[in-house]
Amino acid sequence: MYVIGCPDVIAVRIVDHPHLDCIAAVDLEGRLPLTDDLRPSVEGLTLDDARRSIAVAVGCDPGRVSIHVAGPRTSRVYLFGPELNRQQVVPYHGAERLVDFLHRTGRLADGRADLRDVCVLRPNVATGVEPQVFRADLRAVRDGDPTTNVVLEPGDQVFVGETRSSRFARMLPDWIQPGYRRMAGLNSPTSFATGD
Repeated sequence: MYVIGCPDVIAVRIVDHPHLDCIAAVDLEGRLPLTDDLRPSVEGLTLDDARRSIAVAVGCDPGRVSIHVAGPRTSRVYLFGPELNRQQVVPYHGAERLVDFLHRTGRLADGRADLRDVCVLRPNVATGVEPQVFRADLRAVRDGDPTTNVVLEPGDQVFVGETRSSRFARMLPDWIQPGYRRMAGLNSPTSFATGD
């Protein structure tokens, strides 16, 4: 579920109050400037909660207010690995499950990701809560158990381990790596690597 924050751009339409219809960015105080004097607080709210907050500020029924995110803030998810634990900064696309994220970033396409060694670190810096670590069992997810297929949030750090075959391939001389990678299935696209 998407949570609104600065500088999200929100499109607002209010039936019976067309003079308040706008497309505006959430400001640094977490408020949505409908007019100079009318700035309801929307920071940290879901779209439904923000719609209710706007309705209260305007003095109308929440059913008369429609809003949507016209431009999401530039939130990111940080991806590490599988090869040499390199970091990649990936745009956050809203509520997305871990496996969908790994597919989108190509981490499951070439056989290098170890399905037994994937975890998500949620720093929780903005909320002041202790950091959380979610260990993912992608083999179980592949077999139909979605329990560890967590929904990512902005700022999450995803760590993907590397298979032994992939680590071994990096130790080989450059001239032999292409042949070994083909033989070990490291270059063939699959929906999930087996993790050896």
